[in-house]
Amino acid sequence: LLKKDIAMFLRQMHDLDLDEISSYTIDNKQNVLEEYQLLRETIYDSLTDIEKQYIEAFMQRLYSTTIFDGKKCLCHNDLLIDDNNRLVGVIDFGDSGIIDEYCDFIYLLEDSEEEIGVSFGEDILKLYGNIDISKAKEYQDVVEQYYPIETIVYGVKNDRDDFIEKGRKEIYL
Repeated sequence: LLKKDIAMFLRQMHDLDLDEISSYTIDNKQNVLEEYQLLRETIYDSLTDIEKQYIEAFMQRLYSTTIFDGKKCLCHNDLLIDDNNRLVGVIDFGDSGIIDEYCDFIYLLEDSEEEIGVSFGEDILKLYGNIDISKAKEYQDVVEQYYPIETIVYGVKNDRDDFIEKGRKEIYL
């Protein structure tokens, strides 16, 4: 029941007509390119060769993927599920936006203790219908691979050495 509820909620939200507000679309690929440039202009030279190789390998992947070329829609990406695995709310509307359709499936496909599990997310994608499941999984993987870089960028933007160090350590995990 929960899988059907989530799939139906996402399908309805993703099918909303956004013509009047489409100029507010978030371009994740462009954002990453700008953040990469920020790193190049700030701390890139102080990174180790391994850290630079990680970043460059990610950037090569970013240039070669087509996952950012698909449908843009209203995504929320933060559902509240209780201990009984029931959908109980939609939270954190500050993180919502017009973005890549695959974005709403990132955490549903994440394999971590915080999330329900990959097979659960795959079932939701099947119920959602009319979506390339392999690209949704690739999108999740790209976001996961970007996490250490994103953490470093956050540290640079907010003058937080602790985040810079955390991101650098994440590269080695």
